Amino acid sequence: MKKIDKREILDMKSLYCYDNEIIKYCLHIQHDDVADNNPRWWDDHDSVMACFHSRYNLGDKIDAKTPEEFWNNLVCKYCSDEEIINALIDMKLEESCVVIDSDNSSIEETRYAICCREDQANPWYTNLKYNEIATYARGDFSIRDCQILLDKHIAWLPLWLHDHSGLSMDCDTRFRGSWDDGKVGWIATAITDGSDNTKNEEERIMRDEVEIYSDYLSGENYGYTLYREEHGEWEEIDRAFGFIGADVFENGIAYSAGCGLETALKEDRCRIGDAKKVVTVTYDFDEV
Repeated sequence: MKKIDKREILDMKSLYCYDNEIIKYCLHIQHDDVADNNPRWWDDHDSVMACFHSRYNLGDKIDAKTPEEFWNNLVCKYCSDEEIINALIDMKLEESCVVIDSDNSSIEETRYAICCREDQANPWYTNLKYNEIATYARGDFSIRDCQILLDKHIAWLPLWLHDHSGLSMDCDTRFRGSWDDGKVGWIATAITDGSDNTKNEEERIMRDEVEIYSDYLSGENYGYTLYREEHGEWEEIDRAFGFIGADVFENGIAYSAGCGLETALKEDRCRIGDAKKVVTVTYDFDEV
């Protein structure tokens, strides 16, 4: 245990002082400016956060270098050949489709062409057998067509970055339209079925994940040191760092500190205040 001089209270943000029966405690909450506690590295999540920014390294580490590559990789992972072929032939996609290639078809065998829906006279691929359609189509879908194909397989939300005197992120529309805001990617997660209830629940989870990540980006990173009064002196008995977000219940500090803090807060038995930085300097002089 470490004794602290009452004159030297450094870099404190908030103090929570309370009694647990006859024992007095003081919890010092401070900014965590040292540890790199990126929640995308340690948090237990099923989603992938794909970000594309020219200056900042954001989100998860992914193989794709472009948004189009990211979405086409998801199609390759989750969509079967039959799903792709049916969507193209039935004109379910917005930009690409499959039509019969009359120039190369015969009575014995029908051949197909992949083309843009708005320009079917100039196909991208021609003279394709039915079972070749998916092979040639994969990797060339637009982002919107990928999203249509993946509708029953994943839930996703857009990611918007606010870049002004620090970074913060949102997955709705709060940051849209300002000169220092912009769309930087998506957060996506696989779903067991394509029902609205399933999607809504996964979207709720992803919004919570983005909120935590935004707190991390904006510097809402905290740690604590817990002191106990012993014979008129405050002695350090515990410390921990790596908590994200300012709410001591949501970020886990109240639970982690223990010693009755959580109950004291709920019962409004804490004296909460701001601490100030005090530095004591001592000079020693040699006699001459």
